[in-house]
Amino acid sequence: MHRQRIAIGITAGIGVLCTFLPWLVGVPWRGTVNGTGVEGGMGGLWLSAAVVVGMFVGRRNQSLTPGGYGLCRVMGGLIALVGVYVIGNLSTIGAGSHIGVGPYFVVVVGIAIAVLPNVVRAG
Repeated sequence: MHRQRIAIGITAGIGVLCTFLPWLVGVPWRGTVNGTGVEGGMGGLWLSAAVVVGMFVGRRNQSLTPGGYGLCRVMGGLIALVGVYVIGNLSTIGAGSHIGVGPYFVVVVGIAIAVLPNVVRAG
């Protein structure tokens, strides 16, 4: 398998794990909420799609095609937007609640998925 595809797959896999990290901490009557309990489920869906595209679409021993580059950029941007949207919505919740680490990691992973095909070039 090409190292570019491996890098995208590992990054997206880390992002999928981030949906299970705490996204909202200190919620009255609920305690800690992970990404599957809020809008993070959509981010997990896009991250799972990034794993599939990065590792299994096309010839696995070659780098991504130009269409694959574009698809990674779009998916990475959507993943980062989900994280930013969640951070924006959760920041308005009061009563001692605060945002956990999950949405921030999802934003970083989304940006990484969008940038990785250009960083890890063919070769």
